[in-house]
Order: sequence, then C-alpha cells, then structure tokens
Amino acid sequence: MIFCCDFWWRNKYPKFYDGTVALMSAANSKALLQPEDLTKFVSCLKDQIEADKPKGHGARINYSPCGHDGRGFIYLESGKDETDIARIYLHKVESVITYGDFRNAVLDVKKIGG
Repeated sequence: MIFCCDFWWRNKYPKFYDGTVALMSAANSKALLQPEDLTKFVSCLKDQIEADKPKGHGARINYSPCGHDGRGFIYLESGKDETDIARIYLHKVESVITYGDFRNAVLDVKKIGG
C-alpha cells in the first residue's frame, strides 16, 4: 500500500494544468492499495498533462517510486526552469495497526474509477 500525502500546488499557474492538479489533489491523504494502482495513477497523470498542455510545451510528470527508505514523489513540472506546479509525496505503508474499539474492524476499501 502506498500513502499519498503533503500535496502542494502553486497559487497561480496556467489553466491547462487544472486537470492534472485536480487528479493529484484527489489522491491527497489517500492510499493506493496495490503497486498497479500507483502505476495506473502515474500513467493517468502523464496522459492528462499530455492531453492538456499546448503543443511543444515542456510540462511533464516527474515520478520517483518509493526507494529503500519507503519514500517517493510525483512532481508536476512546468518544463521552464524546473519550476514545480504541484507535488505529492508517497510513503510505503508497511502495516496497519489499530487499538481500542477498532482492533477487529474491517478496512473500508473503495474502488474509484474504471
């Protein structure tokens, strides 16, 4: 499981970034259950920015998977001076523990999208 957190976005940016920023924002404070979910999410971000950016524009997704320390990131880069438009951090979840009344609770898993 990969937890997405600490979403940040620039206050002002061109409108064509809106769709990609919205996808990143929607993942904030959410967990991706399988590695395939993360792969699909990154692919969706790349497809979104490619569809929305003006022809020849350098905007791109910079993705670094979780390394040995269990941390990674996704940056939406403007392609100009390596300025970030938005970023979200990834953390590998090793396990889940609960205490008290929730000790035997079932994890609520929701499928979003196709």
